[in-house]
Amino acid sequence: MDYWPIVIVACSSAAILTWLLLLTAHKGILLDHPVARSAHSQPMPLGGGLAIVIPFYVLLAYSFFQHNISENVSMALAGGLALVITGLVDDVRNLSISSRLVIQIAAVAWVLIWLGVPATVQFFQWQLDIAAVIYFLTGLGFIWLINLFNFMDGIDGLAGSETCFVTLMSFLLVKNSSDYEVALLSLLLLALTVGFLIWNWPPAKIFMGDVGSGFLGFSLGVLAILSMLVGATTPWTWMLLLGVFIVDATYTLLRRIATGTKWYQGHNTHTYQLLTKKFGKHQIVTLGVLVINVFWLAPLAWIANSYPHLGVVLVTIGLFPLVVLAHYFGARAGQASGKEA
Repeated sequence: MDYWPIVIVACSSAAILTWLLLLTAHKGILLDHPVARSAHSQPMPLGGGLAIVIPFYVLLAYSFFQHNISENVSMALAGGLALVITGLVDDVRNLSISSRLVIQIAAVAWVLIWLGVPATVQFFQWQLDIAAVIYFLTGLGFIWLINLFNFMDGIDGLAGSETCFVTLMSFLLVKNSSDYEVALLSLLLLALTVGFLIWNWPPAKIFMGDVGSGFLGFSLGVLAILSMLVGATTPWTWMLLLGVFIVDATYTLLRRIATGTKWYQGHNTHTYQLLTKKFGKHQIVTLGVLVINVFWLAPLAWIANSYPHLGVVLVTIGLFPLVVLAHYFGARAGQASGKEA
């Protein structure tokens, strides 16, 4: 299958649409005004994620009618529209956590209804085949992925470059499995994000907003489930590919809960935010995450994909240094402020 036409159309349409969104930014409908915890000092155009979302669903519909994407996959991905609308509303006026969570649960349930989950999970030498447990863990991990992408979209280019890395690896891992759907969707998301990243790379001219971050977290969740269903990847593979985001978001949340902080309130104490303060440049941190992804997590994910019985060990090896890093900078931030921010 020739992927290049859809890749070229996707990348160029996202880049052009982002540019058009920038032209209308002066109207002030979608502007991110800086607050105390913001990583920027001036109002910035928001909602750039629409430049990814709109062409994605147009090209998804085209691929469906060309019989390149099945009905089940198309219907599962359609569930992301609920998150897109929610994110857009949240960008304009803040929604409550409960409202967002209900919609996220509904969207994830919709995906699981249309796709299901892998029948078994490799755990050392054992095959776990308890369906209820697998459904529960998949749903819980899926909801957390949607939220952590929102949490980690706080500096220029970070969420976009993470998406590019993960989708490129997803394509490389499945391209030899004869599963064109996962390969096509991986390249589609990769191309769209590259087109947007042209304008979002540090120093960013526009932010993707919740409309983009929620959609990307959702789409990667669908990709993960699809690739595992066809046997091209494993849960351990995805835990490693998303390792930086998983560790930073999860460790920060647990630390805030443990210290009695109002964990549900906005803050700027994620490791990537603390490192941005330390270095004073978004680009250093974004490039640093890419270096960790490419030279540390990608090789481990590749090995875990080939030897799933070693997955738990490889995930431990891969993520433990990231936990140490998160703990080190989180502790220093607490000492500097006298209390958790």
